[in-house]
Amino acid sequence: MNFFISFLAWFIFGALAGWLASKIARYPLSFTWSVIVGVCGSLIGGLVLYLLDLPFKIYGFSWLSLLTAIIGAILLLAVVSIFTKPNTKK
Repeated sequence: MNFFISFLAWFIFGALAGWLASKIARYPLSFTWSVIVGVCGSLIGGLVLYLLDLPFKIYGFSWLSLLTAIIGAILLLAVVSIFTKPNTKK
């Protein structure tokens, strides 16, 4: 049961980070891609912070970890937008 709750929390966290990043970057995404971009963005953001070797570490769910995930997702969307065009169905 604990694994399910943890998985659900990361899913919601990833969806929120991906959705916010897509709004900030003005890159439209479906719900599924928002979750994928948000989770990958949190990994990228964490890696960037690790490589910068900052004197603080981010653990668990907090506003700072959400900000890290959003920044990582924006970086991911910037790289993706270099190679693709966003889907702009109207």
